[in-house]
Amino acid sequence: MTGNDVDTYKLTIDMDQDTVEALTAGNYALYGLRAVATSAPGGEPTIWLKTDTIGKQTVVSWREQYSMYTSKQSTYGQGTVITATNNYPADLGSVLTVDSPAGTGEVHQGGQAGCLEIDNGVQQRFTAGICTLDTNGNYQPSGAFTLYGNSTDLFQPILKAAFFFATRPYSNGTVIQQAVTQGIFVDFTKAPDGVREVSYNIDGGWSYAGKPWGQLIASREMLNSLLIIQDPALVALNAEREKAFAS
Repeated sequence: MTGNDVDTYKLTIDMDQDTVEALTAGNYALYGLRAVATSAPGGEPTIWLKTDTIGKQTVVSWREQYSMYTSKQSTYGQGTVITATNNYPADLGSVLTVDSPAGTGEVHQGGQAGCLEIDNGVQQRFTAGICTLDTNGNYQPSGAFTLYGNSTDLFQPILKAAFFFATRPYSNGTVIQQAVTQGIFVDFTKAPDGVREVSYNIDGGWSYAGKPWGQLIASREMLNSLLIIQDPALVALNAEREKAFAS
């Protein structure tokens, strides 16, 4: 679901001087959360990107590269900070086979094209998922999911992200179930050269010239349905992969 030949993406946010000064005086930061399709039930969105470098033309960019992670955190909810304790950079089509109660394992090829697969070979559950590089070049979780013992989950990155400004200092990996302020949901699929341009005003909020790739997010709106997509095709494919893994 990446849908582009480029691997570097950029969001440009145009703001007037009053807005920049108000955001700076209020100690606002910009936060981003990534969308992901999965076979796993449930799951929660997490902070993927953050920056407090704000100007009249604020630019955030990242390279579209992935990793798979596991964590021994057994529960998570609003405000939980997910730490990708065991993090494995991987290309699409890779499989992470977990073979230790520590959540560690080995990455190999042979997975489904366009997907990342985590096979849990131990009788223990983990929090798991995929990471994407942030604007600083660090892998950050794109959601938190429960990986049950002796099970398999499939993940497929989606080139869509939610962005919002907030004064609360969220850490990368923080579970955010609902928007804390008005935000914008941006689809980077087929973006020319990977670039989307929007604007923001401290009073008027976000705007994107009504383009089909943008969508406003209301303050307090639940984010799971936008960012965590349980794909029936992945669910069916995962059932086949689980049979192969168990054999």
